[in-house]
Amino acid sequence: MMRRNIARYTNLAINIAFINMSPQAKDRFDTLDKFVDEGFLTPNEKKLLENYHQETKKCKAGPLPDFWIPLVWASSIVKRARKEGKISTDLGCKAILGELTSLRSTCGGMLSFAWINVPLVYTQVVTIAVYSFFLMTLISRQYIGEGIDLYIPFITVLQFLFYMGWLKTAEALLNPFGDDEDDFEIDYLIDRNHEIGYLIVDKMHSGHPELSQDIHWDSVLPPNKEAVKEIEDLCNGRKDEYIPLQEPVNDNEEV
Repeated sequence: MMRRNIARYTNLAINIAFINMSPQAKDRFDTLDKFVDEGFLTPNEKKLLENYHQETKKCKAGPLPDFWIPLVWASSIVKRARKEGKISTDLGCKAILGELTSLRSTCGGMLSFAWINVPLVYTQVVTIAVYSFFLMTLISRQYIGEGIDLYIPFITVLQFLFYMGWLKTAEALLNPFGDDEDDFEIDYLIDRNHEIGYLIVDKMHSGHPELSQDIHWDSVLPPNKEAVKEIEDLCNGRKDEYIPLQEPVNDNEEV
């Protein structure tokens, strides 16, 4: 039960962080009741989370994101497991708490990037500059003469492809947690984390396949035939290329 609750609290913390930066997660979990319906929260935990949220509203810095609260609950469970002997060493307890702290830092870092957006004037200036450049290029690079000279403006076409490609790429990277086709699939990540987390703590936390010898048990050479051939050539036929021969010493030569 402790493993399942820790896995559930870590997924809950990630999902609350997603709510603050992704419209996909915001639409899916528009209220805390949706967390209860999908099994991320119990009714009692929902009340506790609401009470903590009211307390964070009183902070001078304003309302704070609540993603760290489930991680505090998970840390308390880890400490309880150590006291009850379910975690055998202090080093193991420290390692688990370190991973929870790392997860908290990661969620906080993602929220920091989501809060500090690229100023709108930057995107407007770049968009206007690119479109204005090609509008002026369309006029200024026309052929002016008595006759008609049919040609393909190869350099101009390349400029259009490169500049417009960079502009569209930058627009897609402005908000990777949005709801466009090129953005992260937040719903898929939420479902996958939920399923994989329970699979690990329920069925895979202490099991492994039967120990057996592999096909390369008595071999020290790599399985790649080309690599084996190179090693054999190096060991057998090419020693003289790397070991210089000693020159004969003339005893009659004066020093």
